[in-house]
Amino acid sequence: GCIAISLALRFPKVRVFATDISDEALAVAKKNASMMGAASLFQKHDILNDAPPLEKFDLIVSNPPYIAFDEMRTLPKNVVGHEPHLALFAHETDPHVFYRAISNIAFQSLFDGGRVMVEINEQFGREVESLFRASGLASIQIIKDLSGKSRMIVAAKA
Repeated sequence: GCIAISLALRFPKVRVFATDISDEALAVAKKNASMMGAASLFQKHDILNDAPPLEKFDLIVSNPPYIAFDEMRTLPKNVVGHEPHLALFAHETDPHVFYRAISNIAFQSLFDGGRVMVEINEQFGREVESLFRASGLASIQIIKDLSGKSRMIVAAKA
């Protein structure tokens, strides 16, 4: 819930709605939001199988599972040992499945001029950009992190 909580605290007049497939993650997020005084709504949602929980959005922000399984051995033990693998690792046979779902939902559910922002694996920047473009999104930018790695894509619904 870090992203949703941070947005709710930074923009207290904005309605923040957050989803996750994990009951455990949602319980932690709700507890954290309560402790921080963040007005966020959390709901269980399977982005690959369920319709979007709301009809229209101004902004969609996602940190989907994006680490390739072959990268597991290179990750710090504190990450692999404590973070749920469901939240970390991309689908083994289709590493772009979440981005395809997000781009389609963004195109259908964003208000005109709305934006979508997703964290990406640096290896998949151009592929995710192509998926977003194919779904009809525009003004697509790949943003680099402080280490110079492609880390985020921002796109808009024209």
